Amino acid sequence: MHWGYGTAWGAVRRLVAATGLCGPAAATAHFALVWGGEQVVLPATGAGFPTPRYGAVAPATDALHHVVCAVATSAAYEWLDPQAHALSDRSSDADPDERRPRAPAGVERQA
Repeated sequence: MHWGYGTAWGAVRRLVAATGLCGPAAATAHFALVWGGEQVVLPATGAGFPTPRYGAVAPATDALHHVVCAVATSAAYEWLDPQAHALSDRSSDADPDERRPRAPAGVERQA
């Protein structure tokens, strides 16, 4: 179950990147989506109780685990997709040709 859950949320990390976020901002957004989703979905489906019922330690531990997951997922995503930074670092008012993904090394881009 955790493997499928993590894989699905990894795909959401790509959607976060599609908004132009990268680095810590993307990891923070990903954490908010994953942990926030858990806080809504688990009680709604009967798979868990609302967070206040657990006291303070359990939700803090759960949040820490999800922070680690979001940071690791973001680091892996940005390592596997080196263009993630290149695309989001370019401003929207730049020349459209400059915003296009770069061709791999040794391959010339066609006009």
